[in-house]
Amino acid sequence: MKILAIAVLSILTHGTFDPPKVDSTTMQVGDRAMKKRTAVPLFDGKSLDGWRGDPRFWSVENGAIVGRSTAETPCNTTTYLHHSKPFSDFELEFEIKLEGDGANSGMQYRSTATGPEVTDGYDLTGYQADFDQAHRYSGILYETRGRGIAVQRGESVRFDADGTRRDLEPRRDDQALQKHLKAVDADPKKNGWHTYRIVAVGPRLEHWIDGKRMMLAIDRHPKSAARGTFALQVHQGPPMTVRVRNLRISELRPIAD
Repeated sequence: MKILAIAVLSILTHGTFDPPKVDSTTMQVGDRAMKKRTAVPLFDGKSLDGWRGDPRFWSVENGAIVGRSTAETPCNTTTYLHHSKPFSDFELEFEIKLEGDGANSGMQYRSTATGPEVTDGYDLTGYQADFDQAHRYSGILYETRGRGIAVQRGESVRFDADGTRRDLEPRRDDQALQKHLKAVDADPKKNGWHTYRIVAVGPRLEHWIDGKRMMLAIDRHPKSAARGTFALQVHQGPPMTVRVRNLRISELRPIAD
């Protein structure tokens, strides 16, 4: 009755019905209503407790995780900083900043370590929310040691169990999305920091940067992953620095649970 009274009042006052706001502990993901647990930090802002990586490349500076390669300490093999805890369905938010021409990084999720016998001992398989200095790849879905570039920026794609790839909707304007990212780069108030958001619920994966959805995938491909860990990347190549701060995760559960 209370909701009905609100609806009637809204119609009488404005001529339209604005539904009451959803409680902050719930979240709509596609056609599924999810319970959103209280966000918790994945990084304490002071140390790499709970993370594992090559200490030559990873450190903490000014409240941020820093991955850095230099001319004196080059990164000849792409390397990762692994978080220890696996997650399934979640919303992850963090801020990221890159320095260096050609800098390339990203956040791995639902990933699995490959073991010490592969490359530098910190390699893995799984999804990556990509991010690069030139914004050629920022926002795409990359599958490390799998399908490679699986979904381009602006695309909404479904992968079926037989491997078939289908478009869910027309591709969003990639140039407009890139322009949006570069505008944040140019904003002196942002100082190069971008806000990244990853939502994963069942087969549905979403990448958002600075408030814009960059990619949507419904992934039922045989290589899809339902659970795994997070990891940050320093890409092999020229000297670069990636800084990541304010990593917070909210685990998601179906309302019925």
